[in-house]
Amino acid sequence: MRLERTKARDGNSIRLPLSQQHLGDALGLSSVHVSRTLTTFREEGLILRSRQRIELPDPAALAREAEFGDAYLNDGIDHFFNH
Repeated sequence: MRLERTKARDGNSIRLPLSQQHLGDALGLSSVHVSRTLTTFREEGLILRSRQRIELPDPAALAREAEFGDAYLNDGIDHFFNH
């Protein structure tokens, strides 16, 4: 959602030049947990990974899996990026 609003997204694909260790460090998770989660998401068809890119074939399905709600994103960000 953030990438879409900031126009940083290329379709359903994003550039993510971070290792699993870096992702884990940023999220407060072990690299093993990040690896297992990404593997599960890949096996379920929720993400496709290729080097420094991640594609989300069905963003809505991933949002449902993560129980993601975007209400918190509606507090002024549109004003910031549209001016």
